[in-house]
Amino acid sequence: MNRQTAYEEAQRKEGEKPMSLQAGVARAVITPPLTLPHAGWGAQTHIVPRGVEADLWSTVLVLTNDGSVCVIVDLDVCSLSPAQSDELRRRIAAALAIGREEVRVSVTHTHAGPYLWTDYYEDKKHVRLSYLEHLMETTVGAALQARREAVPATVGAGYGESDLAVNRRQRLADGRIVCGVQEDGYTDPTVAVVRFDDTEGNPLASIVHYAMHPTILGPPNQLVSPDYPGALKRTVEANVGGMCLFLQGAAGDVGPGAVGYTDDPLRMRRVGHMLGCAAALALHRVSTWRTVKRFDRIVESGCSLGYWSETKTAPNDGTLRSLSATIRLDVKPAPEPAGARQAAEAAKERLRELQAAGGEPEALKEATYRLKRLMMAADYAELYYGVDSKEIEAHLIAVGDIALVGLPLEPFSRIGAAVRERSPFGCTLFSGYTNGWEGYLPTTDAYPDGGYEVDTTPFAPGTEERLIEQVVGLLGQLKRAVAAPDLPPQGGFESTC
Repeated sequence: MNRQTAYEEAQRKEGEKPMSLQAGVARAVITPPLTLPHAGWGAQTHIVPRGVEADLWSTVLVLTNDGSVCVIVDLDVCSLSPAQSDELRRRIAAALAIGREEVRVSVTHTHAGPYLWTDYYEDKKHVRLSYLEHLMETTVGAALQARREAVPATVGAGYGESDLAVNRRQRLADGRIVCGVQEDGYTDPTVAVVRFDDTEGNPLASIVHYAMHPTILGPPNQLVSPDYPGALKRTVEANVGGMCLFLQGAAGDVGPGAVGYTDDPLRMRRVGHMLGCAAALALHRVSTWRTVKRFDRIVESGCSLGYWSETKTAPNDGTLRSLSATIRLDVKPAPEPAGARQAAEAAKERLRELQAAGGEPEALKEATYRLKRLMMAADYAELYYGVDSKEIEAHLIAVGDIALVGLPLEPFSRIGAAVRERSPFGCTLFSGYTNGWEGYLPTTDAYPDGGYEVDTTPFAPGTEERLIEQVVGLLGQLKRAVAAPDLPPQGGFESTC
């Protein structure tokens, strides 16, 4: 009996109207060549990696139901620009003959992969562009394969916990904020999981969602690696089955703590394995069917044994809806762009001179750090000078009572928790690092303290409160669309505040 027949037969026996949720998943290797500039640490002295710790993956999940289609892409890279992400979404949409808004592109945010935004080293630009083309076409191919191999599926979701993430906004004695360990700082321990099974109960795919910067491998590391999300996915697949996607949560102010910034892959894998085990436990507890347990009979066997039966009554709701919305965020004043770009170009020339002269490691670190900070400042100045607000895309997917929210930001962890707590859905996964990257989004109380996230964000204090309100409102719209099948399955909603 094939999967389709088994699914229809199971539903016929239970007297249910056949459901039409289908799921397909496929994967491609996107490990970059060793000629492509590595990572993006200001304190690193190397340019290209010397080896590969583990392959980077592009994993694509395609969901369909009654004409609705949603594509979720998980990439083992640090970040894509909005333009890069939009191009990938456009290509996938064209290949699958769907709308761009039906495609979500998320990155795990590993800091041990290729740096794809800009060219600190002009002589490597052709390598970056060539790799980007490879990544996009390989991912489109995986999306096509996932769509072709989609089969009837059931879905379930739940929550687990892990205390591995710690608040990274460490306050020093002089009041300075650094990216370290703040033991009394806020973190969100929630591990959210979603499971897709075939008609016979075999796992097809899973989604694991957690908030923690993948910065275990730091400046001294010279190996291409997916960091802990790679070890996590491999652990889940070994213990649960199917293919695992990792969606990074609201990780703007949380990291791996004292184990971070190392060049020891064993420390990184240990964290990935522990988090993967927590996710696997949560996934094993998830049921994709509603069930009824009944006392069945007694069997005498020395003691009297009470036997119970478990009957599947119906698969969980697999109604599929997506929503793409424009939300407006307030922007703080930006510096004049010409001066910022001039300073960045001067720093780039200084680094070239040091590299040509074989400069000392400490001098190279200082020059690299200055260049990357000044390049970031120049990019922000050109984007936000004279601008008082910025429109970004909020992307939402609902599968029954499960909601996936993605934003092109690095939100602080309290923001993700606040959205989840106010969501009308039974299980909500709130992610940053989706459909591009527009910068950090701190909570308002962090601005007086400063620090890297506050210093580099383009957004004004108070922005997160308005964002939470808008996203919760959009979740309400999406919930109503799930409850009313006659509404359009997808749409573009605009919400401004």
